Amino acid sequence: MKQVPEPEIEGHYKIHYLSHHAVIQQGKETTEICIVYVASATSNVASLNECLHIGPKLNQQILEILLRFTFYRIALIAHIEKAFRMVSIDSKDRDVLRLTWYD
Repeated sequence: MKQVPEPEIEGHYKIHYLSHHAVIQQGKETTEICIVYVASATSNVASLNECLHIGPKLNQQILEILLRFTFYRIALIAHIEKAFRMVSIDSKDRDVLRLTWYD
């Protein structure tokens, strides 16, 4: 994430701010409040989900992945969470993935 300088806040051809809200998870020890971004929200224009490129359906590869687990004696698995900030967004797409943040 990076802060958008004041002169760049307006004036671009395509700008979209992701709407978000807090979800309170009762009884959670580590993070009780989780911020959820809603890319399907609409107003008088198309939602971000409607404008994004639809990639291949990855669920069709699940059977192939599960079968590969039977080829070897040892399998390696991982649980990856909280990795969103590690993903880089192409600079031409950043203006449609803006969010409002307050310190």
